[in-house]
Amino acid sequence: MNSREGIRPISLLVAAALLLFSPLSRAQDSTAEGTKGIDSGNYNIQQSAEAGYRATWIKGSMDNYGTFVNLNSGLRLFDYTVTMRSLNHKDLLMDNLTFSNFGYGGDPYNVSRLRIDKNKLYDLQVMFRRDQNFWNYNLFLNPFNPTVIAPTNPATNPSFAVTSSPHTLTRIKRMQDYNLTLLPQSRLRFRLGYTRNVDVGPAFSTINGPAARYLLNEDYRITMNGYRLGVDFRFLPKTTISYDQILEYDKDDTTDTLAFNNVLPQAPGTVPGPVDYGIEWFYPPQGGTRPCTPVFLPSGYANPNCRVFLGYSRYDNPRNFMPTERLSFQSMFIKNLEISGSASYSTSDNVISTFNDNMNEWTASAAVKTRGVLNSGPAEAKMVAVHANWSGVYSLTSKLRIIDLVHFDNWRNPGFSDLQSATLFATQPQVAGQVGIQLPQAQFSPYVPSAPAFAIICPGPTFNASTCPQHTTGALPDFTRTLISTYLGQKMVSNTIQLQADITKRISARIGYMYEDRVMTDTGYFGGSVDYYETTNHVPPYASATFYPGGAGGTAANDFFAARGLCAIPSGSTSLPAGCTLNSDSTISYVNPAPANHVRVDLPIAEHVGLAGLTLRPMDSLRIYADFQFGYNSRSYTQIFPRQFQSYKIHATYKPKRWATIDGAIDIHENRDNVSNINALEHGRTYSFGTTLTPNSNLSFSLGYNYTDLYMQSYICFKDTGFGIAPYSPCAFFSGTTAITLGAMSTYSNKQHYAYADIMWKPVNRVTASLGYSGTFTGGDTLFLNPRILGGTLAFNYQKPFAAVTIDLYKGLSYKTVWNYYGYNLKTPVDVSGLQPIGSEDFNGSTATFSARYRF
Repeated sequence: MNSREGIRPISLLVAAALLLFSPLSRAQDSTAEGTKGIDSGNYNIQQSAEAGYRATWIKGSMDNYGTFVNLNSGLRLFDYTVTMRSLNHKDLLMDNLTFSNFGYGGDPYNVSRLRIDKNKLYDLQVMFRRDQNFWNYNLFLNPFNPTVIAPTNPATNPSFAVTSSPHTLTRIKRMQDYNLTLLPQSRLRFRLGYTRNVDVGPAFSTINGPAARYLLNEDYRITMNGYRLGVDFRFLPKTTISYDQILEYDKDDTTDTLAFNNVLPQAPGTVPGPVDYGIEWFYPPQGGTRPCTPVFLPSGYANPNCRVFLGYSRYDNPRNFMPTERLSFQSMFIKNLEISGSASYSTSDNVISTFNDNMNEWTASAAVKTRGVLNSGPAEAKMVAVHANWSGVYSLTSKLRIIDLVHFDNWRNPGFSDLQSATLFATQPQVAGQVGIQLPQAQFSPYVPSAPAFAIICPGPTFNASTCPQHTTGALPDFTRTLISTYLGQKMVSNTIQLQADITKRISARIGYMYEDRVMTDTGYFGGSVDYYETTNHVPPYASATFYPGGAGGTAANDFFAARGLCAIPSGSTSLPAGCTLNSDSTISYVNPAPANHVRVDLPIAEHVGLAGLTLRPMDSLRIYADFQFGYNSRSYTQIFPRQFQSYKIHATYKPKRWATIDGAIDIHENRDNVSNINALEHGRTYSFGTTLTPNSNLSFSLGYNYTDLYMQSYICFKDTGFGIAPYSPCAFFSGTTAITLGAMSTYSNKQHYAYADIMWKPVNRVTASLGYSGTFTGGDTLFLNPRILGGTLAFNYQKPFAAVTIDLYKGLSYKTVWNYYGYNLKTPVDVSGLQPIGSEDFNGSTATFSARYRF
């Protein structure tokens, strides 16, 4: 969170300013009210610089302060601006130059902008922006580990609090934009552009194994390069035709490794490295057991037979190329008719050629004995998208208009991946007493390229050497190949037509109708039932697999454990199941005899919307705008996709005096899907009021209030995992499954009050004072399936008063002090009885800036 940028950027900028502009600063001509600048050659030059110091006094959660505010102490360049304007437009290089900067020296947002133009020849705009985003809201994805209670012994089964979010992020995003327009005022205009965005930074992430969660160090790096070429044709009267070509290149070089967050001591010499026990720690009666029981043995060392990791790494390198062509136009060539439109065609090819996901683990299961998993394989996702829009406004008379809007959207997104997984099993103990993570991996080629061949570590014919992989009847295949093919697409055409009329000088009305025809297409599940996905951790069925022999207890009847799992010989039979073949090297190959049939399913949805609006001006100082929508969808694509919806918007502006403005607004949106197995209801209601009073240049005042009411409900079905889930009724819509057994009405509500006020006052000509306040007060509720989950941001107060004083000292020199207070207070409990204490998310304190501004 704490920025370490120091003052190097300030030093560089100050040095550059001295070198560039020191000859000019001797000829100043400034006043307290404004800056005339200086005339040098063919240019008038104006400059301003504001620099100073920010001090912070913050108490409470510094992580949460960094998430919300992230302003720290240190020297700052708050602003530096230079402008050059041509006096006679006779210089060959440029007519105008503007260069502005702010935020350097350690603030989370640094921006530099440069604009140079030459009349009728070119217009160049350049921007550099650096954002530092720190994020550590500890209640997000926290497992909320409970305290240890009887009959569990805390001495042998400890529990640890997770005091930082498992998905903490410290991101630096550097953004560059270059835009050049050639011949900006000619009938044929050219536009060139380049954009480069680089996101880097350390982060934490997690891997969710079948029995525990582990913290990962994530080296985050994403790069985007975009190129733009555009041409504008303006040969026809009142008509512009534009063509744009956009090329975007994306690459992701993020890597993840095990963070070794909870490393417990092992018996000396028994394990080749630190052992990570994960971030989830709870035991009966609070639910299941994480990571095992007991964790500590009588020897004082940690149990090696827990579900633990010795190492983990993940790397993939997605590369994406997305070209886009766009043709657009706008014209008023035909009398009484304004038309505009665009059409674009985009393709995208996102390819992963190198994917490696390697786990060095112990599954804590004598029935499986897995010691590692190696995942690899290519993947590719494509996209083809066609978008088109057309709009026309035809004036039947000076008071009557017809507006027609047509939108076409057709995109399809096919994807394919070839996931290849090798499971590494433990050998027999190589040293007396080895168990769990102490057992070596039975590595062999070709799955581990540098390892010996299988026949060397596990010779036949009985395949029971101590170095053999210790298979069991419940063990996974040694190698699997999963082919995943997906498809998602949408084709949509909509037409909106409205009739607008100026009924009187003070009343305008509009009425219209929108029809939309949408077809959603997808392939649904990748084969297999709901129960299959639950029991296999949502992995699609294998396309093929290989089962190797090996393991104590293997017999000729089960081909020394090669005949297991999908290729286990059925009871009462001596033959392998369909799809299984015994090979000459004693392995068994499996080919799915019933591969998934990826049938595309079309879901047509018709939407009908009635539109109405009214604009009233009962008096010159009062304007009232109202818009209403009433819509219906024939089907819903997802559970929260509305079947019926209404929207009401009313906005009024009243100006009783030239210097006074009063605003009020109401915005209500209602969604419903009342079918019995969904019963979805949603509403978003906002009511706001604001006023601004500026009787003269020495005094201004603003005041406002906003109230937001959000609510949604929907019937959900879920699995009874046994982890403290309250008793609910059985789900009536997934009968016959073991994966989804319970049902409940899921609800979410949130009511938010936001208020603000500020005043600016100039008691004397050289002094400007400001005082203000803003506050957010939120309360809400939702359905908690897990009683350990905390309310978090469902209820909180966030208050931000401020004060500022600016004093004009002498001829362009001014002094400024700004004070800000930040007070964030959760209204939901954090350190509750029965949970490990994770600390409060509250923070409060002040920041103050002391700066001098010089205009010359």
